[in-house]
Amino acid sequence: MMAATIARKLLPSLTFVLTAMFAVESARAQSTENFRKKVLDAWQRRQNSVESGTFRIRSTLVLSENELLSREHRLQTLHGKKPNPKEIPQSDKILIELYEVAFDGDKLRFLMTFDKSTHEIAKSVNRNMTLLYVTNGADYRCLESFPDDGVNSGIIQNADQFQAFKNADVEPIIQAFRAFMQQRHQLINALKTVDGKHEIDGRPVVVMQQHYDGASSGGVQYWTDPSREYVVLRNLSLTGDSRVGSQTDIEYEQDNSGNWVPVKWVRSDFDSDGDLRRLYEFQVVDYEINPRLPKSLFELEFDPGVEVFDKRKGANRANIWTVNKDGTKNMIRGVDPDKKDVFTTPRRSWPTVLLWIHGAIVLCLAIFFVVRRRLRKLDN
Repeated sequence: MMAATIARKLLPSLTFVLTAMFAVESARAQSTENFRKKVLDAWQRRQNSVESGTFRIRSTLVLSENELLSREHRLQTLHGKKPNPKEIPQSDKILIELYEVAFDGDKLRFLMTFDKSTHEIAKSVNRNMTLLYVTNGADYRCLESFPDDGVNSGIIQNADQFQAFKNADVEPIIQAFRAFMQQRHQLINALKTVDGKHEIDGRPVVVMQQHYDGASSGGVQYWTDPSREYVVLRNLSLTGDSRVGSQTDIEYEQDNSGNWVPVKWVRSDFDSDGDLRRLYEFQVVDYEINPRLPKSLFELEFDPGVEVFDKRKGANRANIWTVNKDGTKNMIRGVDPDKKDVFTTPRRSWPTVLLWIHGAIVLCLAIFFVVRRRLRKLDN
């Protein structure tokens, strides 16, 4: 009896508390969604206002002391020498890449130049390299060139397979002006606002995060500045255990039209212990916003001698050819995608058709009479 009385007295208070908690949670969720909408709306406005752009970027690798020691150790070990840490410089900057980025609507061009004297990939083959990626919105093409010896290979794939936009080196440009390009829809749709107060050097920021494949941890974070149309000041790549794998800090300048343009960014890569492994500096050499760009800039026709892999029907069904001097294809595997196979039924003369019809009728009648005769025998 006493328990029931106490329960009746506590019920209104409990109801009030639960209602208040629900209201707070609803308000928090609404606030989170409002922030998300503000961020995405700002990104969309910037993409709409900047139709096209060109950038030239210089990339520099800054090796950490540990990386320098490791590299020097490998070199000296190869020559039978014992490494002396005192002889190793405390820092080392190496110009490793030059980038050219251009975009116009849903079209994108991305050119990378590798120097064999500095870049690891080019070093491994001891040849200078260039990689050119072009997408016109319908498909994307890649040309891998070795200018020293004239060896070139090309790839054609569907536009949704275009992976160059994921390149962390130029991601600040893509994020700033092409956040909603079709290949990023999955990322944009999965972004959620991270609760709590966050800041960079005393500047309040709004943090957006996307988890990898719906996981509860890891993924990508964008630290955005609400005072500058939610431009991304920091980009974090998080591992499955929520450790920071890499961090990119971005600097902007405002052009004459009021657009916030990324002009410098620094990417820090960390090892599994959280120690700095490598640091990359990217400096925009020059840029142009909303220029008139020729359509040919986003078209890539392979020159004679290039070996082309057409993977639009899947990697296992790739058509492979080399380009002849006259522009025709010398097919190595598969069929020429520009020549459509047309299957037609052989045309027959009317007498032949009537003969086939007559034969079919005779056959049906014969079967009919045989079946009827057997049925009569069974009845008798």
